[in-house]
Amino acid sequence: MQKKWLSGFRNMTTSGCVLATIMLGCALFSMQIFGQDISASPDKLKGSEDRTMDLSSHLASLQSIQEATVSLAPSSWLLYGRLDEKTLRKLGCSYSTRDPSMIARLQDILKQSEIKAAANKESKFDVRNGIFLTLADGTIIKILFGQQFSGLNTVQGTFNRSSTNVNLFVTAIDSLPNDLIQWALETGAPSAQNFETRLNCLRTIHR
Repeated sequence: MQKKWLSGFRNMTTSGCVLATIMLGCALFSMQIFGQDISASPDKLKGSEDRTMDLSSHLASLQSIQEATVSLAPSSWLLYGRLDEKTLRKLGCSYSTRDPSMIARLQDILKQSEIKAAANKESKFDVRNGIFLTLADGTIIKILFGQQFSGLNTVQGTFNRSSTNVNLFVTAIDSLPNDLIQWALETGAPSAQNFETRLNCLRTIHR
């Protein structure tokens, strides 16, 4: 009799654990689906939010930017092949700052640039402008844009946030490249991987 009672108790305990595990799993799944992440900070975005929210306003509201870098390859430069992020960093003029006032100035530019998700999902462009923001938690936000073309009121680009690994095609108003150049001039001398590139930066951007 005692053995039957113990056996029944074990079965009830096992069933209860299984049920509790299932309920906990469902709760965690629901929290993930509905975005109830209690540890999420205001600076973090989920992939679905990246696609729907006002990116300009979000970038302007970030409070944990530790460093901002802008890389530029002026449209007057004649280069062989299409530039991508890697070649832009290698051949372009880069300007970095940790100065809170300069970072805030860059955020103001991004806010006014009307950065939004683009309908064209197969956009290809020559990467001439790169914005790289490093946040306190190590997240890196990359926004790459092409050059300004006569007759078009927008520039094409992409948006990437390392923490969500989401890549979006975006557009911004056509004044953004020039606004980035003006910001770069305020940060001081550029950094470049070789003397010739640095000299080209000074001749074209700092003329």
